[in-house]
Amino acid sequence: MSLTQAERKDKLNRLLELLQTSRYSYAKERGRVGIETLPPAPGTPMNCESAARIFMQIATDMGVDKLQALYFGATRTNKRGDKMGYLVLQERGVKALGNGPEINKPPVAGWEFDNHWRVKDPETNIIYDPTFGTSSPMNLKGIQGTDMTTGLNFAMTTVYGDKYTITRQGIGVTVAVANTPVASKDVVGDENFIAKPMTGLRV
Repeated sequence: MSLTQAERKDKLNRLLELLQTSRYSYAKERGRVGIETLPPAPGTPMNCESAARIFMQIATDMGVDKLQALYFGATRTNKRGDKMGYLVLQERGVKALGNGPEINKPPVAGWEFDNHWRVKDPETNIIYDPTFGTSSPMNLKGIQGTDMTTGLNFAMTTVYGDKYTITRQGIGVTVAVANTPVASKDVVGDENFIAKPMTGLRV
């Protein structure tokens, strides 16, 4: 017997909360988690792709089927062809798999992404972000990179929306904020995510 829309929403909301309270940690390089062991042990580091995979697989096990993976990949590149990614500022105290912002240099607190994954339920048209434990219309907006340069000693500087400048050198991070608004064309939201097959799901 198929689930009602209300039952689907309830199960997926509870699953979002489970991912945020299972002591998982956000780790950008851990994209293959959840393929062999499901659910992963509490405290397992993973990235947004892994979080989306685990969300989809457990949802299926709970009887919520036909979910779609959604993907946003950086579309802008610098002169060398490097993708400039996008910045997600922390709002409402939201965390990434229970972790606080990777960048926390007042007044900037947030996360830098090369790409990002969300999950859509076509039955309700709700888009879920398993990394942040949010769903539409409360999913966090991002700001596309508008410039990227490599300086002395491999310092990498990325500007987002011509407003937020973040420089990384080793483990050091510095930030600067320009007194200009972010243009709407530089904002990334649910509408910028496109369907993309998720690898590693059980058949």
